[in-house]
Amino acid sequence: MNIEETLSLEEQVLQEVSIVMVEHMGKAIGQLLNDEVFVAKQRFIKTDREGISWDIPTEEITVLNTEVVGDIQIQTYILLKEEYKEELCDALLPDHMKGQPDLREGMLLEMDNIAIAAMVTKVANLLQCNIFGHVPSLEVWTVDKQQSVLEQEHRDSEFMIQVSLGVFKRQMPLSVYVFFRKDIHSILSSFDRTKAVIGDGRPKKDKNIFQKLFGI
Repeated sequence: MNIEETLSLEEQVLQEVSIVMVEHMGKAIGQLLNDEVFVAKQRFIKTDREGISWDIPTEEITVLNTEVVGDIQIQTYILLKEEYKEELCDALLPDHMKGQPDLREGMLLEMDNIAIAAMVTKVANLLQCNIFGHVPSLEVWTVDKQQSVLEQEHRDSEFMIQVSLGVFKRQMPLSVYVFFRKDIHSILSSFDRTKAVIGDGRPKKDKNIFQKLFGI
């Protein structure tokens, strides 16, 4: 993926970080699904130049939403079309637990939790900042809700990362949106590339129940 020459140095850094973080997120989801997850499309949007909009169907859609706080504020959304939700849930569950509707929401939330944790770790290491994700939420958005989120919650967002992920074997699309608030400039303005931590960069923690269940 090419880095746009029209971006400032700070914006180029954030675009590079966003490419790495999305790849890391995709790998985490791929491990959970036992599949390959690839980046089909990724856009880096400076909101005051291009504006923001959802590139999603004008219909109800399931949304996994996580707020990331700390030195910088980030809002993430993983969007799932209703037609793929059941298949995705069953892909996350062991064979003996498939087809149990009461487990599906929990599995989706845990997938989001692990994917965003992978993203947060990468952003924190590369930008040398302290951030953490809150507990994710799951909602079904109407068309009106989709628009109100943009108008009411992201007026002060500085950058939007718009990503289309593909799940290889299952031929399943996932849409990801990541919003960075204006406070990202305080981190980018003092960024020192030589201090970026490559790899996981942190001691491994004990695995949670979900990770032990799936052997990841």
